[in-house]
Amino acid sequence: MHPTIIMAIAGFTTVFAMWLALAIERWTWGKPSGYPDEYTKYHQPRQLQKYPELLVRGTVVVAAAFTLYYLVWRLSVLNPEAMWLSWLLWAAEAYGFLTFLLFVFMTWKLVRPEAPLPQKGISVDVMVPTYGEPIDVLRATLVGCNHIRYPHQTFLLDDSARPELVALAAELGCTYISRPTHEGAKAGNLNYALKQTTGHLVAVLDADHVPLPEFLHNTIGFFNESSVAVVQGPQLFYNIDSFQHERSSWHEQRVFYHTILPGKNRTNSAFWCGSPAVLRRSALEAIGGIAQETVTEDLHTTIRLVRRGYRVVYTEQPLAVGLSPATIDEYLGQRFRWGQGAMQILRSKNNPLWASGLSISQRLSFLASTITYFDGLQLLILLAIPIITLLSGMLPVSTFSWDFIVRLIPYLALIFLANTLLGRGTYNLWYIERYSLLRAFTFTATLLTLLTGRARPFQVTKKGGDISASQPWRHVVPHLITIGLCFIAAVFGVIHIVRPFWYQPQPMVLAVVIGWTLLNAVLLSLGVDRILSVSRRARYRFPIITEISWRLSEGKDWCIGYSVNLSTNGISFDHSGTKLQVGDKVEMSIGFTVTDAGDTQTAEGRLRILFTGRVAGTYQLGSGEGQRVGLAIISFDSSDDANNYSHLLHHPTSLLRGEQIFLP
Repeated sequence: MHPTIIMAIAGFTTVFAMWLALAIERWTWGKPSGYPDEYTKYHQPRQLQKYPELLVRGTVVVAAAFTLYYLVWRLSVLNPEAMWLSWLLWAAEAYGFLTFLLFVFMTWKLVRPEAPLPQKGISVDVMVPTYGEPIDVLRATLVGCNHIRYPHQTFLLDDSARPELVALAAELGCTYISRPTHEGAKAGNLNYALKQTTGHLVAVLDADHVPLPEFLHNTIGFFNESSVAVVQGPQLFYNIDSFQHERSSWHEQRVFYHTILPGKNRTNSAFWCGSPAVLRRSALEAIGGIAQETVTEDLHTTIRLVRRGYRVVYTEQPLAVGLSPATIDEYLGQRFRWGQGAMQILRSKNNPLWASGLSISQRLSFLASTITYFDGLQLLILLAIPIITLLSGMLPVSTFSWDFIVRLIPYLALIFLANTLLGRGTYNLWYIERYSLLRAFTFTATLLTLLTGRARPFQVTKKGGDISASQPWRHVVPHLITIGLCFIAAVFGVIHIVRPFWYQPQPMVLAVVIGWTLLNAVLLSLGVDRILSVSRRARYRFPIITEISWRLSEGKDWCIGYSVNLSTNGISFDHSGTKLQVGDKVEMSIGFTVTDAGDTQTAEGRLRILFTGRVAGTYQLGSGEGQRVGLAIISFDSSDDANNYSHLLHHPTSLLRGEQIFLP
C-alpha cells in the first residue's frame, strides 16, 4: 500500500478517536434524576450520563490488543547503536501498558452499593484526631458532628495537648482525649482512643472534614453483614480555589474517588482512605489495632483486614466535605507521604505480591495502588529521552519510517480514547498529564524509601492555616531546569537541521523529536503557571449572599447591607449607607434559618448571629453610591454565635456547592 494512503488511514483513525474522546468528555453530564430526597434538598447534582458498557469494553479490548502488538513490533526497531536508550524508551512504554492494564482491571465494572437501613441500638463513637489544626477548622467539624442524625458520641483526640481544645470540646459537648505519649502519629492517636472507648463502630473524621447529617445513616447499614470491617466514603472538598482544583467541577482526585474506588468494590479491594470512614471495632481488635509501622496507616490496615477475610466497602454517597490541600507545599507533602507509605508496604510482609490470604484479583488491585508512584520515574524518562536525542544525535529507534508512524499514532489515540471511556466522564487527559508532571519529581523521590526503608516521620497535611510561609518557587526549580534543557535541546536540534556539526541528523526524525521536546516544555510551563497562580487566601470564602445589619461600634442606627462572601475570619459585604473607613470597629448581625433534621420531622427557626469586626479594606462600587467592605472578625457575642456562624458557613448547601456528586 502506498505510504500516503497508509498515513491517511492512520491520521483519520487518530482524528476520529480523539474527536470521540473529546465528545464523550463534553457530553458527560446529564440531568439529575433518581437522587434521594436528603441530597436534593441540599444541592442539585448533575448526573453522569452513562454510555454503553459494550462501547467501553470493546474499545478497551481493541486498545489493549493493538498496544500489545505495537510493543512486540517495537522490539524489531531497537537501535543497535544506542541499545541502552532504546531499551529505556521501550521499558517506559511497557510500564505504561502495565499501568493501563491495571487501570482496565480496576475499572472494568463499577460497583456502587446502596446501604441497607441501619439497625437500631448500634453504638457509634465519632473520632476526630487533631494535631495543630486551627480552632475554626475544628469548630466547623465538631459543630457538624453535633448535627449528625444518628445517635452517637463525639470524641476529640488532641495529640497537641492544647488547653483551648479542652474548652472547645466542653463547649460543644464532645469528650476530650489526650494521650501522654505521641508515638505512631495519627494511627497511635486512634489506637489510644480505641482503648478509652466502647462503641461497636468507630467513625473517623479528619479535623477538617465536616460530616453531613446523614453520615451514619448512609454507612452503618453495611455493617449488618458481619464480614464488613470498613465503609469508606468519597473525599469531597469545598475549597474549590485549592491547588488541586481545575474549575469547580474537577479536582485531581476525581478519577480515584469516582471511578477507581467503585471499581475496586468488584474485587473487595477498596481501601480505607483515612476519612470519612466507619470501622468495626472488633475487626480492628482482631488484627491488633490500626497499623503504625508505615506512614499510610489506612492502606496498610486495609490489607491486614482483607487478609483476615474482612471486607471494605466503598460508598459514593457524600458523607463529609473537607479542605483540599490549598498550596503546592501541602499537595506535594501529602503525595510524598503517600508514596513513602506505599514503598514501606512493598518492603513489608504485607506486600500484596506475597502476603497470604489475598486473592489474585486483590493482589493486582492493591499492587496497582502501590506501584503508581513509579509513574514519576516513567515520566522523567520520557522527558529525558528527547533531550538526550537532540543533544547527542542518538536515536531510541532504528527507523522512523511510515511503518513506525502508522503504528505509533493509532496506539496513542486508542490509549487516549480507552482511558477517557474508562473514566466514565472523570478522565481529563490535559489536566491529568499536567498534574502527573507536577508531581513526577516528588513521586520519584519516594522510591528511595523502597531502597533504604527510611521515611520521614508522619506529617499532618496543613489545612486552613497560615499560608504566608508557603514557598512555591522551591518546588518549581526542577521543572524550570527541565524546561530550560528542553529549549536548549530544541535549539540544538534546529541548528543541526540547518548546519550539522556534531552529528548527521535525519531532518524529519529530528523535527518530530523537537516537537516532542517543545510539547514537554509547554506542559511543564503550564504546571509551573498553576503552581504560581494558586489562591493565596488563608481561609476559603464561601459565596453566601444574605442580608446583614451593621452599625458602628457603640452607634445607634443599624444599616442594611448584603454579604458578598463569608469566611471563618471575615466577611465581605456591600452597602449604601454611611461610608466606612479602614480601622472602623463595626457591630454586625446576620439572620439565618436553622434547620434541625431529625428522623421523622424537621423543625425550623430563625436566629441572628452577632459579632464585632474591624474594617480591613473598602472600595467604591461602580455606581458610585455603594461601598464594598472587607471586615475582619474580632469576636462573637457568645459561643452560640460562633457555633451558629460556623454552621451557617458549613451547611451542606455551602459545602456541596462546588462538588459534582456521582450517584447511580
